[in-house]
Amino acid sequence: MAVPTQSNLVAVGILEKDTFADVSWAWIFPQFPEEIRDAIVHFSGIAEENATFAERKDIFGHVGDTWYYASVTASSLPEVPVLLSAVLAKDFNPQMYNDLNTLFLELYSAEGSGPAVQQAFVSVFVKGSLGKRFNVASYDVRRAHLKGSIKELVKTFGIESILLFVAVLLRRRVAVYCPDQAQLLATVRALPLFVYSRRDWNIVRPLVRLTESDLRDTAAPSVAGYLDGDVEQRTDLWDVLVNVPAGTITVSPQAEEDFALGKVHKEIAQYLVSAAADDSINDQAIVTELVTRTEDLLSGLRSLGTADESGRVTVAAETIKGRKMPASMQRFLCNLAAAENMLA
Repeated sequence: MAVPTQSNLVAVGILEKDTFADVSWAWIFPQFPEEIRDAIVHFSGIAEENATFAERKDIFGHVGDTWYYASVTASSLPEVPVLLSAVLAKDFNPQMYNDLNTLFLELYSAEGSGPAVQQAFVSVFVKGSLGKRFNVASYDVRRAHLKGSIKELVKTFGIESILLFVAVLLRRRVAVYCPDQAQLLATVRALPLFVYSRRDWNIVRPLVRLTESDLRDTAAPSVAGYLDGDVEQRTDLWDVLVNVPAGTITVSPQAEEDFALGKVHKEIAQYLVSAAADDSINDQAIVTELVTRTEDLLSGLRSLGTADESGRVTVAAETIKGRKMPASMQRFLCNLAAAENMLA
């Protein structure tokens, strides 16, 4: 099992909303950057006047090299009807950190103050566990990765799903628009599955506003989630736009040449659509097949290259362009070589 061997915790914070609807950070250990505190308040919705959170809400985001996970729920504390726990960490694992937030909320609610939360945080930070109540070794990171559904993506976008495969493979900028926050989070976390062999969820920026500070993190490669539909007009921010409610995918004019498709793309697209419609094929089988097909592409690319003394293979663009193949495939392979740091 691919389980964490140690805690990647960075910090914990408790946010209270009182009976006057005032929101304040009641306790933080050791510290939260201001931009992350602001993002948590904004995206959790805790400051909204009539938000009571009778149903718990969990969110996750990624700022710089830090992931944040926040859980907000109704509280039993006197004069504090709403309570939020947030943790900062260095890795992607929503379920694990949601469970840890549950523990921190229970501890804080029992006393209405932070010492018990601090003790628990230090225990998890140092030992990776808190007695029998929590243990990072119980959380297989592969489950966090495979929690997203590539099958649902293909069902939503059909044959155009091949554009998502190409965008992630070539490390392009993908912007995902969806006004439903839960659906947005489910979509962005699934996109790296198209190239699961990289196991790179750090490209995901789940919740992004159209502000200068947020947009700093959306350079390629990135999968950025937006609740604001105005992102559709900002073609300077994306190579591919995914409009979830409309079920459409748009390639920006400046990136169109890089998304010219050939025979290999047609075959992958046909497989995706067929597999998504087959109840006997699950998400993991689709991911495994894409890993195989990606490796076939890379093996073919490596066969055109030369290895140096360390074994690193590089491919010259001239070599690719000298092969008898359509110009669109030559361009694709050159882009793939660049994405894999193989272009000489």
